[in-house]
Amino acid sequence: MDSSTIRFDRGLFGDEVIARTAHRYTNFFHVAIHSNADEIGVTLTPRAGVERPSDLEARFRDDALDERLRQSVREETCDLHAELIRAALREALPRRTDSTP
Repeated sequence: MDSSTIRFDRGLFGDEVIARTAHRYTNFFHVAIHSNADEIGVTLTPRAGVERPSDLEARFRDDALDERLRQSVREETCDLHAELIRAALREALPRRTDSTP
């Protein structure tokens, strides 16, 4: 099986971003993640019956960049997300009705 190892600078791509990206590939590849202080690497080995695409590294890098952007959006909107959840939960609670005059 033809494995591919793709390395990223940990200063540009965090561990969570790479883990999320690698997870996208688990249906078709066995995934191994390894790191040191400066970089994080992913080794993709095709599962049985799966042919390794010639542009696998480019696809993975594009997906990692996409996931990095998603992470930035999550971080920037986490307060708004929490407030929307609180508002939805408040709306889901039964309304209190006072029957006393």
